[in-house]
Amino acid sequence: METVYDTNFKDFSGGSVDEIAKLADLDWEIIKKPLVFFADGETPVRSVSSTLLMYRNGRFEKELSTSGKDRKPTQPKKLIEAYLSLESALGLTLLSAGHTREGKHIYLLASRGQKENVSSLGFKKCLLFTTSNDGNRKTRIKPVSFNLETGVQLSQNRSLGQKNGEYALSHHFDFNVTEAKVEIEALYGEWDAFFGDMEELSEIFVSDEVVSDFHHRMYDRFNKGNATTKRKYDIVMRELQETLPLTRSKLPIGVHGSLMELVVSFWDYIDFKKHRKGSVVGKIHAINFAADELTKRCAFYTAMEIASEQRVSDA
Repeated sequence: METVYDTNFKDFSGGSVDEIAKLADLDWEIIKKPLVFFADGETPVRSVSSTLLMYRNGRFEKELSTSGKDRKPTQPKKLIEAYLSLESALGLTLLSAGHTREGKHIYLLASRGQKENVSSLGFKKCLLFTTSNDGNRKTRIKPVSFNLETGVQLSQNRSLGQKNGEYALSHHFDFNVTEAKVEIEALYGEWDAFFGDMEELSEIFVSDEVVSDFHHRMYDRFNKGNATTKRKYDIVMRELQETLPLTRSKLPIGVHGSLMELVVSFWDYIDFKKHRKGSVVGKIHAINFAADELTKRCAFYTAMEIASEQRVSDA
């Protein structure tokens, strides 16, 4: 399983740490080994850096990444244990779990409770548990919204900054259940604010000219980086336009032609259709591990700006 964008979730309910790990292909551990280099071509010297290796049942499988000497890798089963320790306290149901980039990134996706869990527009309240062993990323738990019709997700971060709207745990510290519960519950209001914004966008209908303007404004997000990451303007515009009717076919008739449909279509493109090295499928990186997370939030705020502009013009 490589992506949380799969609505055919396995049944993880009531599973133990070992059972969940096996179902989610997380039944392995990360072993830290010192790196060695040859300074003069002959004499081995131990580096201050280490390499992180994947071992399953005591057997080496692959190298994951390198890390500093003080880095404490987060084991897959530790993330599962963190989830299970919060499951009853927060009223969670585990929907999905797995890893991406061949083990470098580990995640669990859980829904919150049974009541008032889904908005009128089909956005489900979820918590995303993630950790990365590719670089010095922290373990993070954040509120996200998962659209039941399209499968797209968006972090409930109300800021364009990357450090808000989540509970983050440094690799240097142990997980504290009480602290995590208090901090995560303090983030719950982000869902309601997001649902309110999406309701507003669903009631504002736009012309073809506004659709083109929205796509044009978002192109800057595809014109960053180096020659391998930048994309030509006409290609991006065509692909975004082609995605719109595909997204429309999955959404309720009442929101067709709205700003909500437009922004969800953009997220749909980022999650599933944007070309990526090695895969055309938008993995979990689209919400947590790369610039795609910021791109999706930029689209959300751009849609809110257009809504404000349209209200002024209609006044």
